Amino acid sequence: MNILEIVSGAQVNGAVIHALSLSKELQTRGHNIWMLCRPDAWIGEQSVLAGVPVIESTLERRKENELQRIAQFCQQEAIQIIHTHMTRAHNFGARLRKRCDAACVSTAHTHTLNFHWRQVDHVIAVSHATMRFHQRFNRVPTRRISVIHGFVKDELLNSMATDSQRASLRSALGVASDDYLIGCFGDVIPRKGQRLLVNALPGVLKEATRARLLIAGYNSSRYAQSAMRACEQLGIQERVMWLGLRKDVPDLLRAIDLYALPSRSEMLPVSVLEAMAAGVPVIASAVGGVPEAVRQGETGWLIPPNNSARLADAILYAYRHPEEAARIKQYAQRAVREEFSLSRQAAKTEQLFQQIIATKQPMTITPHPP
Repeated sequence: MNILEIVSGAQVNGAVIHALSLSKELQTRGHNIWMLCRPDAWIGEQSVLAGVPVIESTLERRKENELQRIAQFCQQEAIQIIHTHMTRAHNFGARLRKRCDAACVSTAHTHTLNFHWRQVDHVIAVSHATMRFHQRFNRVPTRRISVIHGFVKDELLNSMATDSQRASLRSALGVASDDYLIGCFGDVIPRKGQRLLVNALPGVLKEATRARLLIAGYNSSRYAQSAMRACEQLGIQERVMWLGLRKDVPDLLRAIDLYALPSRSEMLPVSVLEAMAAGVPVIASAVGGVPEAVRQGETGWLIPPNNSARLADAILYAYRHPEEAARIKQYAQRAVREEFSLSRQAAKTEQLFQQIIATKQPMTITPHPP
C-alpha cells in the first residue's frame, strides 16, 4: 500500500510517538510510507532518521495552493490511504481527500467535538471508550469507526531490569535501595491528576515511611506549580522528585516499584501500557479506556477519579501485598504482549486499510485552480 501519514504536532506527545512507531512498523511490513508534517517538527527529523520520506507543510486547510500541492503529490505517488493524527492534520486530511483518489482515515487520540470526524472515510478509536464518545457526541456512524487499541513498541515488552541495572538506575536518581518509589510520567496538567498523588502521599508515609514520589514530564504549567507548592505546605518536598521532561522513560520505569496515574480523563494512556510491559504494578483511575487494559485485581488496581484517600489506600495495599503485586506484574506483561503490542496493532491497521481500499469507489478528481 501507498500511505501518507499526516501529523500536525510539532513537539513530542503520545499521538506523535504513536504515528512515528506505526509508520516505521508499516514500512517494515513492506508498505510505502511518507510523512507529512509541519516544518521543524520533531517527528520530521525522527522520520528521516528512520528512513521514512518527509514532506513539509503548514497544514493550513484554507490555503488552496497548499492543498493542491499535496493533492498533486498524492496523485503522483498513487497514495491510497491518507492517515491523520491530531486536529489540524484531521482537518487538512478531510479536505485533501476531496482533491485526490485516496481514502482518509483519522485516528482519534482524544475526545474532541469537531465536524471533521464525519468528513473522513473512517475513524480509528484507540479504545472502546473513545469510540463511544465519537459515536455519541460527533455522530460518527458505527460502520465508519473501528477500535484499534494503543500499543507499546515490541522492544519494550518484557523489559524488566536486572537487579544490578535497577540498583544503578536508582543510584543515579539518588534513590536508596529500600525506598518505595512511586512513579507518574506525563505532562503535569489537571487532566492527569498529579496533585492527587501529592495529596495522597502524607497518608502513605504514615505507614510506608520510605515512600518517595517520582514525577517526570512537562511541569511549567500553573497546575504543576500549584502541586509543587502543595508539597511544601504538606511538608513532603523532600519525598517528591520533579524531574521535568525526560527521554529515558524506559529506564525510569525499571527503577520504580509502583506506577500510579490518577487521571480525571483518559483515552488509553500509553504510559500505563509501558509500565505494564516493564513489569511495574499499576494503579490508575477507572476512566475512559483505562479499564480496557487495567483489569481490577488481575492486571492492576483501579480507583475512582478525584479521590486522594482511595489513592493512598490503593498504594498502601500494593505496598503491603508484594506477592500479589508480583502476580499482577506477570499477568499485566502477558496482557500487553497478547493485546497491546505494536506488531499486533499494526497488523490490525494494515487489515483495516486494505478493507477500506477494497471498498472505496474511484472518484472523479475535479481540478482546483492554483
